[in-house]
Amino acid sequence: CCETGWILFNSNCYYFTQKEETWQESRRTCQSLKSDLVMIKSKEKQDFIAEQIQAAYWIGLTDQDSEGWWKWVDSTNSSHSESFWREGEPNGGRVENCATIGGWGTEEIIKKWFDVNCQKSFYGICERKPVSL
Repeated sequence: CCETGWILFNSNCYYFTQKEETWQESRRTCQSLKSDLVMIKSKEKQDFIAEQIQAAYWIGLTDQDSEGWWKWVDSTNSSHSESFWREGEPNGGRVENCATIGGWGTEEIIKKWFDVNCQKSFYGICERKPVSL
């Protein structure tokens, strides 16, 4: 059972924030909702998230701790088998250490991952287990 405003998918609840914030602020917003930024570790989840978005959103992936070593918010490493980076990404070196899904191409939103500066402001996607009543 997901609360109002949350979407149920594959046994988890997802909330798409309504306010653009930095990566850290967005993560704190999710944590205040007893959740965390989304971890996309399957094609099914990638496809689900891509269907929902019409803008750029933070996901729970960063290499802030060690350049080039992308980790999820649960401290697990991101592997290439679960990677949905846009071609040429990640490309920001030490300047772009947080990941978003959704970016802009020629005329449409590209529903892939981009590395960007963590201080930019985007929406966030929160993920948590359903609340038992």
